[in-house]
Amino acid sequence: MKRKIVQHGPSTLTISLPADWAREHNVQKGDEISVERVNQGLLLTSEKGVRLKQKKLSLKSMNAAMIAQLVCSLYKQGYDELKIMYDAPEEADAIYELVRKGSLNFEITENTKDTIELRNLIEPVKGEFKTLFRRIFYFLLTTAEESTEAIENENTELSRDIVRRHEHVIRIAAFCTRLIAKYGQDAYESDTLVWQVIETLEGISAAYAELHQLILDDVVTSSEVLHNACEQLSISLRAYEALFFRFSLERSTEFFNTYEELHARVAVCEPYAQRILMQVAQKLRDLSAITFALQA
Repeated sequence: MKRKIVQHGPSTLTISLPADWAREHNVQKGDEISVERVNQGLLLTSEKGVRLKQKKLSLKSMNAAMIAQLVCSLYKQGYDELKIMYDAPEEADAIYELVRKGSLNFEITENTKDTIELRNLIEPVKGEFKTLFRRIFYFLLTTAEESTEAIENENTELSRDIVRRHEHVIRIAAFCTRLIAKYGQDAYESDTLVWQVIETLEGISAAYAELHQLILDDVVTSSEVLHNACEQLSISLRAYEALFFRFSLERSTEFFNTYEELHARVAVCEPYAQRILMQVAQKLRDLSAITFALQA
């Protein structure tokens, strides 16, 4: 962000404050802000505090899945308070269930016969972005390894762990995208592309949870073919993690080699498993394209 310097009088230089920063910190005409010299820059701070980001919305004709998706999206966008109007008890139940699961940091602060107010009570710390972002990869790689083990040994308890772990991934991914929305991040060149990486990794976690729920429901069978496909998927995920954090053309070649083998193994899986794993394979290909864009 650049600002042009304007001269007032013989020795006074001024710049304008970014409008979004002024709104966020509730800075008005006549207010005082602190200016500190930091190395070669200046640090501006306001004692008025950050204005809460609020939104009113209606849940009319929405089912539980749509409600969860909407509220989660608003949390990720950095909203602090939501005033939600509802018509049916089922809509209120969906909100209570979302809060009960704890995937987000919203809590119910008021509930009347036709409104529910949610407020974010715990804000992730700005400086924790890199750690949280890395943790998404850690959880996903752990899920990939345990998925192979669960299928090989027909371990239903491990499959249940994988389904439950997805809620943790949702929570951490929401923290990361919320931090980007409110403060941005300085670890990588583009906030938008990093956001896409986070959303895509969350989607892969969701695919693992869906696959293992189908195994638990006896819709998908734990077979050698499925084991081989998931084993290769774990290899591809590790190759992608290496490509993302230690980018090189050699690692790019290694990743695409694992991807081609993954595609071949998924192609012979039974229909339900094939559908899910093909989606994951496509997400991995999308991630590689995003990573190249980040490195450009």
